[in-house]
Amino acid sequence: MIELLSSNISHRLNEILLEKDVKKSELASILNVDASVVSGWISGKRILTMKSRSLIADKLKIDVNEISDFTCEIPIVGYAEYNNYRIIDAKVMDKIQSLKVKNAILPKGMQAIKVQAASDYNWRRDLIWLFKNTANSSIQRKRVHPGVDFRLCICETSHGTKYLAEVRKTLEKDRYTLHAVVGGEPLPNCVSIELNWACPIYCSFANHDVLETSFVNSLD
Repeated sequence: MIELLSSNISHRLNEILLEKDVKKSELASILNVDASVVSGWISGKRILTMKSRSLIADKLKIDVNEISDFTCEIPIVGYAEYNNYRIIDAKVMDKIQSLKVKNAILPKGMQAIKVQAASDYNWRRDLIWLFKNTANSSIQRKRVHPGVDFRLCICETSHGTKYLAEVRKTLEKDRYTLHAVVGGEPLPNCVSIELNWACPIYCSFANHDVLETSFVNSLD
C-alpha cells in the first residue's frame, strides 16, 4: 500500500510540475535540495514526506491536498442485471451515482458499470467495472475493438442492447458470442451475433456493499 501510495503521489507531483512548467532542476533550486532528491520523488524511489509536500505546496502556491490527498470521481453510467448482464442506463433507472477512489490515477474519460445486487452475493462477479469512453474510444467510433477476443467488455448488439460480458469471436466473420462474467456460459440470445461496438474493460474495483454482505464479521 505504501508503494502504491508513493507511486501515485510521485505521479501527481510530476503532473503538477508539467502544469506549472517547472523543471525538476528548478524545483530543486527553489527547495534548496540536490536535484537527485527531486528525481527520487518523481521516480518514487524516495518517500515524499508531509513536510516536503507542505514546502512544495507553499513554494508552488498550490493546496497541499493536491499532492497529499486526491480523488478520482467516476460516473456510474449503467447497471448490469446479475442474471443476464444486460446493462440498463443509469438515467433510465433515475439512479445517478459516482465512484470516488482515493489515491488512484486513471486516464480521463473513465466510466463505470455496477452489477445490481443479487440474492447470492459473489464479490468476484459484483465488482464495479471501469471502461474508457473518450472521443477516440470504440464506443464513440462505433466499432468492435480489435483486441476483444476472450476479454471482458462492455458491448452493444446490433439490436441496441448493451451487455457486460466476455466477448469471443466465432468462425463467422464479424459475429461474436457473449459469455457470462462468472461461469463462462453463453448468454441467452447472444450466440453468434453482430455487435455495433465493443470496448474492453479497463479495470475493476471492489463493491464494498457486496463485500460487507458476502463475508461474516470481517473481510479477512
